Amino acid sequence: MNDIRLQLEKLIETIELASTKVSEGYVIELPTLQAEVEALCARVIKAEPHDARSMQPLMADLISRLDELAEHLEDFKSKKQEG
Repeated sequence: MNDIRLQLEKLIETIELASTKVSEGYVIELPTLQAEVEALCARVIKAEPHDARSMQPLMADLISRLDELAEHLEDFKSKKQEG
């Protein structure tokens, strides 16, 4: 279960960095992001209930970071269309 936790933490860091870069006006590429998120979610779903519950805070953080990234991408898109 620690490997899933480490992968979640690494993915959260990647998303945070991407979000920061987009908010600074940089174009980013995350071609495998969706597949990585889906694979990790599938692993958490298959985990023992106790282990899966222990991942809830990290999963909530992941969702929050993905929402932030989506907002920054929308802002970036709007600015590009305006200018």
